[in-house]
Amino acid sequence: MRLPSLPISAMMPFMASRKVTGPFAAMMLLAFLARLASAQQRPAATAAEAQRHLLQLTVLDSMNTEVPNAVQSAISDLKKALAFQTDAVVAQFPADVTADVAKQRLAAVMPASTVGKISDEQWRKMGNDSSQQPIAGLYGGELTLTVSQPKSSLLLIQESFNIACGNDNVLLAYSNTSGTWKRVLLWESKPYNQISGAFGDTYETLLLKPQSDNHPLLLVLHGTPWCTSTMSSFDMDVLKLGSSAPDVQFWHGEHGYRRADLDPPLTLRPTADGFEVRTSVSGGGDSVSRKGVIRYSVTPTGVRRVEPLAMNGRDSIVEWLELPRKEAAEFADEGPGSLTWQMFQNFTYEGKGTNASVPYPSFGAVRACKDSKTHFQAEITSQLFDSSAKGSRPGPAYFVQLQEVPNGYRIHAVTHASESSCTGLDLMAGS
Repeated sequence: MRLPSLPISAMMPFMASRKVTGPFAAMMLLAFLARLASAQQRPAATAAEAQRHLLQLTVLDSMNTEVPNAVQSAISDLKKALAFQTDAVVAQFPADVTADVAKQRLAAVMPASTVGKISDEQWRKMGNDSSQQPIAGLYGGELTLTVSQPKSSLLLIQESFNIACGNDNVLLAYSNTSGTWKRVLLWESKPYNQISGAFGDTYETLLLKPQSDNHPLLLVLHGTPWCTSTMSSFDMDVLKLGSSAPDVQFWHGEHGYRRADLDPPLTLRPTADGFEVRTSVSGGGDSVSRKGVIRYSVTPTGVRRVEPLAMNGRDSIVEWLELPRKEAAEFADEGPGSLTWQMFQNFTYEGKGTNASVPYPSFGAVRACKDSKTHFQAEITSQLFDSSAKGSRPGPAYFVQLQEVPNGYRIHAVTHASESSCTGLDLMAGS
């Protein structure tokens, strides 16, 4: 419900009748203005009302990735209403509230998750309806709630609702260090005209061990909804809880993944000095997919990628070629002007136009080398296709000298000819 917002003049007769003057009058006026501002910040509708309005809006196609202006506005209204409602409930929590109790109290004022759920029969009708009649209910339904408590003084509240081909999420964090719960984070997407702008598809949070300027660091990982492709990307944001914008975002990273693959399913876990993500990612050369591992070290001053780059030596080269040059330099021993960076330039689009012709690499044998137990060699050949993609010719070929390190492999050097000591069996034969 909206509180009535009175003009300042409405306060004057009261002050005059009480003959309130001086500093006390100023204090009363300031208090009145604060209450007025609070009332004006209230959303135009309750969460239930905002949801009903969003569910009534139509789109032309259930697989349409474009978000109409009216839907964009209604999504923003729902998010505001959810945040305001959550703030009001959390403000009444006792200092020792648990995640289970918090979820019960929040769920009591939220619409049921079944509201807006589209039946299988409705989905079949949408799929068979070639006339593209307007469809309602794709946005705002199945509102769900997740509450976690990574430590006793911190509550994380995630609220999710459906959008076309996926979902969107709002994350609120509340801290209790002085006996009362105070919101220290509201993390949500900006308004989006494509569903890929939503914070959805997959969603994970992890409280990290280090702090920055006495602010806890929270990792939030979310995917990118889409309708027609299994290839997508996920974003990783490390946030400083309680910090004022724009300082709240401590670090941002992203990586591609295959949404429908479950080998392995996307998992997030802490490590001794940071975090690790495992998921199915795009393969290199003729390989459609591979098991990916993405690991980062987190310190109070920054976040950086660390080994392993991949599950084996060959895939480490594939991953290395997909890194930005600055990040790739952290995993290569040779400097600028070397064959290492000539190969990098050959096989990547960095610094090239979108229509550039890049050799198509094939990743061949990986062999152990006799000079050192930590030395391995991987062969790379390539094909250059003409603009019509009907003809091809051999492209550049290299031998990558890999150095095994405690957690993976580094690009030690690149040569045009095979090293004489690298004559072992192909360790990747058949894979």
